[in-house]
Amino acid sequence: MATTAKKTTTKTATKTAAKPAAAKVPVAVEPASVFEPVENFASAAREQIETAFASYTENAEEMRAQAEELAETVRERMTKTQETFAEMNSEIVEAAREEVADAMQFANELAQAKSFGAALEVHQSFFKNLMESRMKRSREMTETTVSAARELAEPMTSTFPTFFDPTKAFASFNPYAKN
Repeated sequence: MATTAKKTTTKTATKTAAKPAAAKVPVAVEPASVFEPVENFASAAREQIETAFASYTENAEEMRAQAEELAETVRERMTKTQETFAEMNSEIVEAAREEVADAMQFANELAQAKSFGAALEVHQSFFKNLMESRMKRSREMTETTVSAARELAEPMTSTFPTFFDPTKAFASFNPYAKN
């Protein structure tokens, strides 16, 4: 019997020794607190993308409206410039008719000149008047052309600086640029 008791004690001792020690159970962590930084980042990124898209849409609409306005203004100015140049062309044709008439009169007066001095005087008078009238027309045409060119370019010079303002575009696109 002593051997049986010895065996049972050994068995119980082995059983207690074989039992592992109580394992430490990790403290339960809330899943919401683990993913909170990711959710905050995702939310901030979503807000920034929505802000950028809204800004882009707003700027695109504004640019489209300005482009349409600019195109209409340029179209009107081009029509006015075309009319101005048509008037200039008719003035040039009229000037050519006058010069041909003056040349015919010059030829008649030259043929009727009684002396070389009289012919020289007719010649000098004709070319003096011709050069003066051409200079006058040339000045008028230059002034008209410059005026038409300025008028045509005016809407573009006044509109493009607001159209392509990089600081405004960047500030409205990037919400952190304001800080």
